[in-house]
Amino acid sequence: MADFMLLMRNEGVPMVEMSDEERAASMAEWGAWMGGLQEKGKLKGGLPFNPATAAVINSNKEATNGFYSHGNNVNVGGFIHLEAEDLNEAIELAKSCPGLHGPGSSIEVREFMEMPQPA
Repeated sequence: MADFMLLMRNEGVPMVEMSDEERAASMAEWGAWMGGLQEKGKLKGGLPFNPATAAVINSNKEATNGFYSHGNNVNVGGFIHLEAEDLNEAIELAKSCPGLHGPGSSIEVREFMEMPQPA
């Protein structure tokens, strides 16, 4: 087993701009999906990011307020930490994610590396 992070990316409407009905439907879909992962013993954690408090810091150590980087309108909306047998299983789990609705939505699947801990 290995640990993976799913980074949710989208160009769509942020949840804070949805109607109450749209938000409730989205949250129900997310709850069902995450509940299914949990029942399978795959879910290790995950949260949405707060779109009101974000910054991008570049290599010159300059910070830009907001969740968009320069020249890029893709919002990283949150993450899921899951456990899977391998990258292929993690990809299959990600394919069923409700975060893939709408044009411009994508999920980046990344495996965590094992790092030795200092003594």
